[in-house]
Amino acid sequence: MEGGSCDGGSGRNMDDHTQDYTLNGQVWRSDKTAAWQTSASAPTTITWSIAASNFAGEAYRFDGFLTGSPFVNAIRAAMDAWEAVAHIDLVESTDSNAVDIRIGYEAIDGRNGTLAQTVYWYARDTLIEAFIGFDTAEPWVSGTGAQGIDFYNVALHEIGHALGLGHDDHGGVMEPYYSAAARTLTADDIAGIVALYGEKPLALAETEEPQTEIVEPEPQVVVEPEPEQPANAQPAGPALPDDPGERAVHLLYDAAFDRTPDAGGLLFWANVLDGSDLISIAESMMTSSEFESLYGIDPEPRSFVAKLYENVLDRPGEAAGEAFWTGLLEAGAVTEAEVLVAFSGSEENVAGEAMQIIPIG
Repeated sequence: MEGGSCDGGSGRNMDDHTQDYTLNGQVWRSDKTAAWQTSASAPTTITWSIAASNFAGEAYRFDGFLTGSPFVNAIRAAMDAWEAVAHIDLVESTDSNAVDIRIGYEAIDGRNGTLAQTVYWYARDTLIEAFIGFDTAEPWVSGTGAQGIDFYNVALHEIGHALGLGHDDHGGVMEPYYSAAARTLTADDIAGIVALYGEKPLALAETEEPQTEIVEPEPQVVVEPEPEQPANAQPAGPALPDDPGERAVHLLYDAAFDRTPDAGGLLFWANVLDGSDLISIAESMMTSSEFESLYGIDPEPRSFVAKLYENVLDRPGEAAGEAFWTGLLEAGAVTEAEVLVAFSGSEENVAGEAMQIIPIG
């Protein structure tokens, strides 16, 4: 979030005419999706931790740590809230680089800007790792009675992103702008998480109680990182088409050819998208002589990734980030087209902010 807004995924999904939610397109343990349908199946287990340090080789780096912070219980309570409504098991774990979701502080953009953001990496439809960073400059508070940003409120929102939900503009927890009143999951929020992981089996839903109680002490301001943005904040970024399909094509075209698409080219590929998908369009673009002049013919993975940083993000890649993407390509976990699409949709490409794959606030 940013001083009231956050960055999220795209693509509206409806569970009927009364429930609206947005999915980012990836889930944890995607191989378990077929098991949603039966209440007897095991829940999707997702581990999380309060980061205690940065680990070598990780592209994301925390700027501060919540260890011992009064806000840790707020995070536990927010995890409990999501777990209570879907067929998932959110397990607090000892911090390590093997944990799925790690949480800490990040120096994002100063006070009254982006309150927090979620950065995650994925291969195809499977989430690989996620990081939630609360802005170090925000006036964080516990509860709603003090002047400042309610940490629980923002944690609830960011955890939704880390589980696979995007922004939604129907007044729920996943609303892109911060609202102190958004402390309870709405029907839309619940419908979205259920679409990803299935319903909580009735027997469990009736017997399980949230494990963490939020104790609201006397109002006190603790200046620590925050999440979302103020209601009057405007998301940053270049002027892009309002239509989600045209927007995605615009970003992909710019990533593939390092230039803004002309009107005819944008319209052509947007029409192709109606009967295809971004990966297929990326594969087509990659066969063009213009693409080959930028990236080379059948480039080696390391060279291809270096060119993506240069052409898409307009900067050299950091060693950890290049190693991450090169490793996925060499292992056959992703294709070049999939990596091109990931870079094109990254927050840094969209808004010139820190590198992340579909970063959100």
